[in-house]
Amino acid sequence: ELFRFGMAPLYAMDAPNARSRASFSAEMTSYQFADMAIAGGRSSAATFERTAQTIARSSIDNICLLIYSKGGCDLNVGRRSSEIYPGDVCIFDMTRPSTVRAPLAHSTVSVVLPRASLEPHLADAGQLHGLVLKRSSPLNAMLVSHVRTWFAQAPALNVSDARAAAQGAAAMVAAFAGASAMGRDTIRN
Repeated sequence: ELFRFGMAPLYAMDAPNARSRASFSAEMTSYQFADMAIAGGRSSAATFERTAQTIARSSIDNICLLIYSKGGCDLNVGRRSSEIYPGDVCIFDMTRPSTVRAPLAHSTVSVVLPRASLEPHLADAGQLHGLVLKRSSPLNAMLVSHVRTWFAQAPALNVSDARAAAQGAAAMVAAFAGASAMGRDTIRN
């Protein structure tokens, strides 16, 4: 219940069934730097839904990057479904509904960036919603390495350093994801 309460501003969250609820466990470490955040942790199997009600209640206008270190999930955004594996990067527009079903215990690192940090690099940051950057891409490996290093160094960062790390992540997302989104070049020159 405590984890569900903590996630409530971002997601309606629940375990798959009553038995799973009784043995549910989770831990998370997060760092908030002004208008951005980075978090890492682990959880038992769970479903996370960003519903219209949650969106209206939270008033968050951010883009989220989610990387599974262990486990994976089924991702539903609108009419699209994707399977996410360890090392894949999935991107969410926090102003739009999504459902993440992690059927097994999992470990993740996530970054929440203000939309404004991506807008200078993309024609339409909203097109990133539901985009999956597969772990097989060398460019994905660069982004994942950057995010994991940022998380490891987060305790020592000040807001200015964190903002620089966020700008680097935003530029990488735009360069790596933007150019492939819906098969057309969307990066602003």
